[in-house]
Amino acid sequence: MDRRVATLTGDPDLEPVIAAGLGQCPGVELIMRCVDRVELLALVRSRSVDGVVSAGHPPWLDVETLEEMNAASIRVIGVSGHPFDAEGFLGLKVANMPPSIAPTDLVEKLFASPAAPELVLNEAPQGRLIAVWGPKGSPGRTTVAVELATCLAATERGTFLIDADPYGGDILQRLGIIEDVPTVIWAARLAGKGQWNEALIAQNLRRAGPRGPVVLPGIPRAELWAEVSDFGFERLLESARQGFRFIVADVGFCLESNPMAHLDAAGRNRMARSTVMAADRVVAVLGAGAVALKAFVASWPELTSLTDPDRVIVAANRVPPSSRKGLSETLRSAIGKPVAATLPDVWTDAQHALSRYRSVSESRPRSSLVDGIRTLASSLGGQVERKGLLIRLGGRS
Repeated sequence: MDRRVATLTGDPDLEPVIAAGLGQCPGVELIMRCVDRVELLALVRSRSVDGVVSAGHPPWLDVETLEEMNAASIRVIGVSGHPFDAEGFLGLKVANMPPSIAPTDLVEKLFASPAAPELVLNEAPQGRLIAVWGPKGSPGRTTVAVELATCLAATERGTFLIDADPYGGDILQRLGIIEDVPTVIWAARLAGKGQWNEALIAQNLRRAGPRGPVVLPGIPRAELWAEVSDFGFERLLESARQGFRFIVADVGFCLESNPMAHLDAAGRNRMARSTVMAADRVVAVLGAGAVALKAFVASWPELTSLTDPDRVIVAANRVPPSSRKGLSETLRSAIGKPVAATLPDVWTDAQHALSRYRSVSESRPRSSLVDGIRTLASSLGGQVERKGLLIRLGGRS
């Protein structure tokens, strides 16, 4: 009997090539080309597949899905030449093959491997730093940072939200935290002196809600940017990695260097530059409209001079459905990179959250914006909570 194989679409350019090769392999029946978790889980739960080939690492391929595949004795293997896909497969303990592998060799490797691995997560991993940046023009960078941190914190309490905007952050006001809480100035000084510790953080900082991230407020007045030293801020980022699983930093729009900068602060833009350079991933927020697109494209060279373009995920914010495809194609033509996550324009949901000093995830959890943020969080390594149809498929109420 032929072995039943399915593909997963993590890389839309690579998957058709892999599928075509598998379709020509003797003794192999290509039964489905899965584009999302729902299709994969339907195969797994119906015991309709023997092996799965993931072309690229789709963001929705997570620990929970692999556990179900392991229980069903389904083999899985990855195929990608991209370093971030390789990193994702490594984290899931899934073998990764180069795209040049022959289809027959790929099938042999697939069924020579054990069933999908049973994963044991490191309880104290090195934290992942995510910089959220956007060009001038208010593309919604802070909204994305707050929503992303809230989403990650829902399943990972060790999530840290840093307001690193030297032009005057507003995360504290947005979340309605009215207590006199220490700011990034205090934290950078603490880290610079080697005095950062979890007890002080727990004692002095606050969470944004019962299940929200721990929040580090930004500088209280824009003119105080020079109070944050270059050394102290870099030590702050390093220290945060040791105590938190995810660190989401809302950084300023300007990334230009300033050769006439204050010696201690290394320039007003140094917090943003340091964060982008140190970040594991950068979420670049693109606003809707021609003006926003022009500002984004103009700022792209400055951004990619500080980080590898492969580390950047473009999130288009406040985009109407009719503009999504055209915007992604235009951006790919301009900078060689498409939109990876699209966040819809839900003005009423955003205003509802702002009026209650809460995130949209808390005030309107069924908002389509929350769905987009969940997809973004998953692509950044977050184990987001399953909702709606996925819960019903899993037999949960």
